[in-house]
Amino acid sequence: MTAAPRIAYVIPTLGRTEPLAAMLESLLHQNIGPAEVVVVDQNPAPILAPLLARFAGRLNIRHLDVGQPLGSSAARNLGWQAVAADLVIFPDDDCTYPPGLIARMLAVMQQTGADLVSGRCADAAGQNSNGNFTAEAGWVGRGNIWQTQIEWMVLMRRTVLEATGGYDPALGVGARYGACEGQDLTLRALAAGFRQYYDPALTGQHPDVLHRPDAATARKCRAYGRGMGHVLRQHGFGRAVQAKYLLRPLLRAAFNLARGQAGEANLALNTALGRWEGLSKCHPSP
Repeated sequence: MTAAPRIAYVIPTLGRTEPLAAMLESLLHQNIGPAEVVVVDQNPAPILAPLLARFAGRLNIRHLDVGQPLGSSAARNLGWQAVAADLVIFPDDDCTYPPGLIARMLAVMQQTGADLVSGRCADAAGQNSNGNFTAEAGWVGRGNIWQTQIEWMVLMRRTVLEATGGYDPALGVGARYGACEGQDLTLRALAAGFRQYYDPALTGQHPDVLHRPDAATARKCRAYGRGMGHVLRQHGFGRAVQAKYLLRPLLRAAFNLARGQAGEANLALNTALGRWEGLSKCHPSP
Protein backbone atom coordinates (compact mmCIF):
# COMPACT_ATOMS: atom_id res chain seq x y z
CA MET A 1 0.00 0.00 0.00
CA THR A 2 1.42 3.38 -1.02
CA ALA A 3 1.95 5.79 1.85
CA ALA A 4 -0.03 9.02 1.77
CA PRO A 5 2.07 11.98 0.60
CA ARG A 6 3.28 14.40 3.24
CA ILE A 7 1.89 17.90 2.71
CA ALA A 8 3.18 21.19 4.04
CA TYR A 9 1.12 24.37 4.16
CA VAL A 10 3.57 27.28 4.27
CA ILE A 11 1.87 30.52 5.38
CA PRO A 12 3.85 33.78 5.47
CA THR A 13 2.07 36.27 7.70
CA LEU A 14 2.44 39.89 8.73
CA GLY A 15 -0.01 42.09 10.63
CA ARG A 16 -2.98 39.72 10.54
CA THR A 17 -4.58 37.65 13.28
CA GLU A 18 -8.25 36.82 12.74
CA PRO A 19 -7.88 36.37 8.95
CA LEU A 20 -5.03 33.95 9.71
CA ALA A 21 -7.29 32.18 12.20
CA ALA A 22 -9.92 31.75 9.46
CA MET A 23 -7.25 30.30 7.17
CA LEU A 24 -6.12 27.82 9.81
CA GLU A 25 -9.72 26.90 10.57
CA SER A 26 -10.24 26.05 6.89
CA LEU A 27 -7.27 23.66 7.03
CA LEU A 28 -9.08 21.61 9.68
CA HIS A 29 -11.56 20.57 6.98
CA GLN A 30 -9.17 19.31 4.31
CA ASN A 31 -9.43 15.64 5.34
CA ILE A 32 -5.97 14.76 4.10
CA GLY A 33 -2.73 14.11 5.87
CA PRO A 34 -0.20 13.80 7.30
CA ALA A 35 0.21 17.54 7.07
CA GLU A 36 2.41 20.19 8.64
CA VAL A 37 1.44 23.84 8.85
CA VAL A 38 4.43 26.20 8.77
CA VAL A 39 3.58 29.73 9.91
CA VAL A 40 6.38 32.11 8.90
CA ASP A 41 5.81 34.93 11.37
CA GLN A 42 7.19 38.25 10.09
CA ASN A 43 5.63 40.34 12.86
CA PRO A 44 8.18 42.45 14.79
CA ALA A 45 6.06 41.95 17.93
CA PRO A 46 4.90 38.57 19.33
CA ILE A 47 1.21 38.82 18.45
CA LEU A 48 0.49 35.27 17.24
CA ALA A 49 1.02 33.14 20.35
CA PRO A 50 -2.60 33.35 21.64
CA LEU A 51 -3.98 32.64 18.18
CA LEU A 52 -1.74 29.64 17.53
CA ALA A 53 -2.54 28.26 20.97
CA ARG A 54 -6.18 27.97 19.87
CA PHE A 55 -5.11 25.35 17.31
CA ALA A 56 -2.80 23.34 19.57
CA GLY A 57 -3.66 19.67 19.27
CA ARG A 58 -5.82 20.28 16.22
CA LEU A 59 -3.16 21.24 13.67
CA ASN A 60 0.50 20.29 13.50
CA ILE A 61 1.83 23.86 13.46
CA ARG A 62 5.47 24.84 13.22
CA HIS A 63 5.93 28.49 14.18
CA LEU A 64 8.93 30.14 12.50
CA ASP A 65 9.26 33.51 14.23
CA VAL A 66 11.62 35.59 12.07
CA GLY A 67 10.68 38.86 13.80
CA GLN A 68 10.92 41.12 10.74
CA PRO A 69 9.30 41.56 7.33
CA LEU A 70 11.11 39.43 4.76
CA GLY A 71 8.67 39.76 1.86
CA SER A 72 6.28 36.99 0.86
CA SER A 73 8.65 35.12 -1.46
CA ALA A 74 11.62 35.06 0.92
CA ALA A 75 9.29 33.93 3.72
CA ARG A 76 7.86 31.13 1.57
CA ASN A 77 11.36 29.91 0.75
CA LEU A 78 12.31 29.89 4.41
CA GLY A 79 9.20 27.87 5.17
CA TRP A 80 9.48 25.12 2.58
CA GLN A 81 13.17 24.64 3.27
CA ALA A 82 12.37 24.00 6.93
CA VAL A 83 10.27 20.87 6.31
CA ALA A 84 10.63 17.58 4.42
CA ALA A 85 7.24 17.40 2.71
CA ASP A 86 6.43 15.64 -0.56
CA LEU A 87 3.95 18.36 -1.57
CA VAL A 88 3.80 22.04 -0.68
CA ILE A 89 1.12 24.71 -0.99
CA PHE A 90 1.48 28.35 0.06
CA PRO A 91 -1.75 29.82 1.49
CA ASP A 92 -2.05 33.57 1.96
CA ASP A 93 -2.76 34.60 5.55
CA ASP A 94 -6.15 35.99 4.51
CA CYS A 95 -7.45 33.34 2.12
CA THR A 96 -9.56 30.26 2.94
CA TYR A 97 -9.91 26.83 1.34
CA PRO A 98 -13.27 25.07 1.05
CA PRO A 99 -13.58 21.61 2.65
CA GLY A 100 -11.79 18.90 0.69
CA LEU A 101 -9.99 21.24 -1.72
CA ILE A 102 -6.51 19.82 -1.17
CA ALA A 103 -7.75 16.24 -1.68
CA ARG A 104 -9.30 17.32 -5.00
CA MET A 105 -6.07 19.02 -6.05
CA LEU A 106 -4.12 15.89 -5.19
CA ALA A 107 -6.57 13.77 -7.21
CA VAL A 108 -6.01 15.99 -10.26
CA MET A 109 -2.25 15.68 -9.76
CA GLN A 110 -2.49 11.89 -9.62
CA GLN A 111 -4.84 11.66 -12.62
CA THR A 112 -2.76 13.91 -14.87
CA GLY A 113 0.76 13.22 -13.64
CA ALA A 114 1.29 16.96 -13.23
CA ASP A 115 4.03 18.32 -10.98
CA LEU A 116 1.99 21.43 -10.15
CA VAL A 117 -1.80 21.80 -9.99
CA SER A 118 -3.42 25.22 -9.97
CA GLY A 119 -6.90 26.59 -9.43
CA ARG A 120 -8.51 30.01 -9.19
CA CYS A 121 -9.83 32.59 -6.76
CA ALA A 122 -13.63 32.79 -6.72
CA ASP A 123 -16.26 34.79 -4.86
CA ALA A 124 -19.20 33.32 -2.97
CA ALA A 125 -21.11 32.92 -6.24
CA GLY A 126 -18.25 31.04 -7.89
CA GLN A 127 -17.28 33.92 -10.17
CA ASN A 128 -13.67 34.95 -10.78
CA SER A 129 -12.16 37.25 -8.17
CA ASN A 130 -8.74 38.91 -8.00
CA GLY A 131 -7.90 37.75 -11.50
CA ASN A 132 -9.11 36.94 -14.99
CA PHE A 133 -9.04 33.15 -14.90
CA THR A 134 -9.83 31.03 -17.93
CA ALA A 135 -12.85 28.71 -17.85
CA GLU A 136 -10.97 25.94 -19.68
CA ALA A 137 -9.07 23.22 -17.83
CA GLY A 138 -5.76 22.17 -19.32
CA TRP A 139 -2.01 22.31 -19.29
CA VAL A 140 -0.30 25.56 -18.37
CA GLY A 141 2.12 27.18 -20.81
CA ARG A 142 3.42 30.57 -21.83
CA GLY A 143 0.23 31.30 -23.74
CA ASN A 144 -2.08 30.99 -20.74
CA ILE A 145 0.29 31.62 -17.83
CA TRP A 146 -1.54 34.82 -16.78
CA GLN A 147 -5.01 33.22 -16.64
CA THR A 148 -4.29 29.92 -14.89
CA GLN A 149 -2.97 30.57 -11.40
CA ILE A 150 -2.68 32.61 -8.29
CA GLU A 151 0.10 31.79 -5.83
CA TRP A 152 -1.98 30.49 -2.94
CA MET A 153 -3.90 28.12 -5.25
CA VAL A 154 -0.95 26.07 -6.52
CA LEU A 155 -0.11 22.65 -5.07
CA MET A 156 3.37 21.52 -6.13
CA ARG A 157 5.82 18.73 -5.65
CA ARG A 158 8.81 19.55 -3.49
CA THR A 159 11.06 18.53 -6.38
CA VAL A 160 9.84 21.62 -8.28
CA LEU A 161 11.05 23.88 -5.48
CA GLU A 162 14.35 22.06 -5.15
CA ALA A 163 15.06 22.24 -8.88
CA THR A 164 14.14 25.92 -9.28
CA GLY A 165 15.31 27.25 -5.92
CA GLY A 166 11.76 28.30 -5.05
CA TYR A 167 10.37 31.81 -5.33
CA ASP A 168 12.41 34.78 -6.49
CA PRO A 169 12.74 37.10 -3.45
CA ALA A 170 12.74 40.13 -5.78
CA LEU A 171 9.10 39.36 -6.65
CA GLY A 172 5.95 39.41 -4.54
CA VAL A 173 4.45 41.41 -1.70
CA GLY A 174 7.13 43.34 0.16
CA ALA A 175 9.60 43.19 -2.73
CA ARG A 176 10.61 45.64 -5.46
CA TYR A 177 8.40 43.87 -7.98
CA GLY A 178 5.16 43.37 -6.11
CA ALA A 179 3.52 40.39 -7.83
CA CYS A 180 3.71 37.57 -10.40
CA GLU A 181 6.17 35.47 -8.41
CA GLY A 182 3.93 32.50 -9.18
CA GLN A 183 4.13 32.98 -12.93
CA ASP A 184 7.89 33.39 -12.65
CA LEU A 185 8.21 30.13 -10.70
CA THR A 186 5.99 28.27 -13.15
CA LEU A 187 7.94 29.54 -16.16
CA ARG A 188 11.19 28.40 -14.59
CA ALA A 189 9.61 25.05 -13.70
CA LEU A 190 8.34 24.54 -17.26
CA ALA A 191 11.80 25.35 -18.60
CA ALA A 192 13.21 22.66 -16.29
CA GLY A 193 10.81 20.05 -17.70
CA PHE A 194 8.06 20.07 -15.07
CA ARG A 195 4.36 20.22 -16.00
CA GLN A 196 1.48 22.19 -14.51
CA TYR A 197 -2.24 21.49 -14.89
CA TYR A 198 -4.98 24.05 -14.27
CA ASP A 199 -8.56 23.18 -13.30
CA PRO A 200 -11.07 26.05 -12.81
CA ALA A 201 -13.23 23.76 -10.67
CA LEU A 202 -10.58 24.10 -7.95
CA THR A 203 -11.42 27.31 -6.11
CA GLY A 204 -10.50 29.15 -2.93
CA GLN A 205 -11.62 32.46 -1.45
CA HIS A 206 -9.73 35.69 -0.83
CA PRO A 207 -10.85 39.28 -0.18
CA ASP A 208 -10.95 41.45 -3.29
CA VAL A 209 -7.77 43.56 -3.10
CA LEU A 210 -7.63 45.48 -6.37
CA HIS A 211 -10.95 47.23 -6.92
CA ARG A 212 -11.28 49.78 -4.11
CA PRO A 213 -10.60 53.17 -5.77
CA ASP A 214 -8.33 54.65 -3.12
CA ALA A 215 -4.69 55.67 -2.84
CA ALA A 216 -3.56 52.47 -1.11
CA THR A 217 -5.06 50.29 -3.84
CA ALA A 218 -3.51 52.51 -6.52
CA ARG A 219 -0.08 51.90 -4.96
CA LYS A 220 -0.81 48.17 -4.88
CA CYS A 221 -1.86 48.19 -8.55
CA ARG A 222 1.38 49.91 -9.46
CA ALA A 223 3.49 47.42 -7.48
CA TYR A 224 1.60 44.46 -8.96
CA GLY A 225 1.95 45.91 -12.46
CA ARG A 226 5.69 46.33 -11.91
CA GLY A 227 5.92 42.62 -11.10
CA MET A 228 4.12 41.60 -14.27
CA GLY A 229 6.28 43.87 -16.43
CA HIS A 230 9.42 42.45 -14.86
CA VAL A 231 8.35 38.85 -15.51
CA LEU A 232 7.36 39.66 -19.10
CA ARG A 233 10.82 41.10 -19.67
CA GLN A 234 12.79 38.48 -17.73
CA HIS A 235 11.19 35.58 -19.57
CA GLY A 236 11.49 37.01 -23.06
CA PHE A 237 7.86 37.65 -23.95
CA GLY A 238 7.75 39.43 -27.31
CA ARG A 239 6.84 43.03 -28.00
CA ALA A 240 3.34 42.11 -29.14
CA VAL A 241 2.56 40.45 -25.81
CA GLN A 242 4.17 43.30 -23.88
CA ALA A 243 2.16 45.86 -25.83
CA LYS A 244 -1.07 43.96 -25.19
CA TYR A 245 -0.59 44.05 -21.44
CA LEU A 246 0.35 47.72 -21.52
CA LEU A 247 -2.59 48.75 -23.69
CA ARG A 248 -5.27 46.84 -21.78
CA PRO A 249 -5.14 48.95 -18.59
CA LEU A 250 -4.78 52.15 -20.64
CA LEU A 251 -7.96 51.33 -22.56
CA ARG A 252 -9.68 50.44 -19.30
CA ALA A 253 -8.63 53.80 -17.87
CA ALA A 254 -10.09 55.63 -20.87
CA PHE A 255 -13.33 53.67 -20.57
CA ASN A 256 -13.59 54.46 -16.86
CA LEU A 257 -12.93 58.14 -17.43
CA ALA A 258 -15.63 58.25 -20.09
CA ARG A 259 -18.05 56.88 -17.50
CA GLY A 260 -16.97 59.41 -14.90
CA GLN A 261 -15.19 56.82 -12.76
CA ALA A 262 -12.02 58.72 -11.94
CA GLY A 263 -10.97 56.45 -9.08
CA GLU A 264 -11.20 53.30 -11.19
CA ALA A 265 -9.34 55.06 -14.02
CA ASN A 266 -6.54 55.89 -11.59
CA LEU A 267 -6.20 52.23 -10.64
CA ALA A 268 -5.89 51.24 -14.29
CA LEU A 269 -3.36 53.98 -14.98
CA ASN A 270 -1.23 52.85 -12.05
CA THR A 271 -1.37 49.29 -13.34
CA ALA A 272 -0.12 50.46 -16.74
CA LEU A 273 2.59 52.63 -15.14
CA GLY A 274 3.80 49.73 -13.02
CA ARG A 275 3.96 47.40 -16.01
CA TRP A 276 5.99 49.99 -17.91
CA GLU A 277 8.37 50.33 -14.98
CA GLY A 278 8.88 46.57 -14.86
CA LEU A 279 9.40 46.32 -18.59
CA SER A 280 11.79 49.25 -18.73
CA LYS A 281 13.84 48.29 -15.66
CA CYS A 282 12.78 51.38 -13.71
CA HIS A 283 13.42 51.05 -9.98
CA PRO A 284 11.24 53.44 -7.97
CA SER A 285 10.71 52.75 -4.29
CA PRO A 286 8.23 49.90 -3.70
